[in-house]
Amino acid sequence: YGAESAVLDVRAADASASPLAVVAPGPQTLAWRILTDTYSCAWPREFVLADDPDGLSAFLLAGERGALMWVSGPMPSERALPIENLADEDQRVRAIADEGENVRIDLDYVHEGEPWWQRRYVLHWGADEVLVLTAQAMALDEDVVRAAIDELAQTIAPALPN
Repeated sequence: YGAESAVLDVRAADASASPLAVVAPGPQTLAWRILTDTYSCAWPREFVLADDPDGLSAFLLAGERGALMWVSGPMPSERALPIENLADEDQRVRAIADEGENVRIDLDYVHEGEPWWQRRYVLHWGADEVLVLTAQAMALDEDVVRAAIDELAQTIAPALPN
């Protein structure tokens, strides 16, 4: 809590006694899930879960060479649509795809002299709200990070009530 942090081995016999996390048996699945008050989603392999220092997302997922993923919202849909408005001036739109009520954009840009890629999903979330899922990585890591953000988009679901 607060500034305290530690590594918790959830396989350890005494993990359920930790004051840092609630560790309890869950359903038998092949993947870990991230749970927030608003939603739940898959925890993609090879990504580290971290706090968002800016407080814009419930968490960050950090990967190799600066790759990042995060979820913003829920927010009013007019803040994220049309999706082209999410592109910065220095980003080039590579592709836009509609998937039912959801939409996706791929962007290319240069950061510190290196080619980077970004994918953003705008997912319908209630009457007039959306979630925005974002992933960004060096272009050479695009395939791995693309698979991870696609997994997040396919598995995100409303949190179950307590």
